[in-house]
Amino acid sequence: MGGLLGLSMTCSESRFPLYGIMRGGLRTPGRADYLCGERHARGDDDTVDPVIETPAKMGGFTVVLARSGVEYFIPEGETILNVLLDAGIDIDYSCELGICGACEQRVISGIPEHRDSILSEEEQATNTRVMICCAGCKTDRLVLDL
Repeated sequence: MGGLLGLSMTCSESRFPLYGIMRGGLRTPGRADYLCGERHARGDDDTVDPVIETPAKMGGFTVVLARSGVEYFIPEGETILNVLLDAGIDIDYSCELGICGACEQRVISGIPEHRDSILSEEEQATNTRVMICCAGCKTDRLVLDL
């Protein structure tokens, strides 16, 4: 897979999860991209003009809720948060883009694929917390303290 995608829009036009598309992508060399209200400021005209790589696989793994032992399969292209919400699990969340931290969960085992802008690289490397609204998984199973 792979490939590049270029987008350009003003903040007022942004009604879809553009940040979710941008996170982890390839940025335009020599400048930071801008997303309204976020720290990635281009600064000249408040537009987003990223050149990004197609995101890595989000699904195809199992999430285990440690407190109940219940397992949920997260299919390709789906988020952990959406699968758990669809199953009736009551979870705090807000932005669904990995920028607010409301859906943060403690990781007991497994290696999450971090796609948020909350955790620093050092925090992500510990693999002890994950934003379930946008994370994938690098292992077959991810056990959460839920």
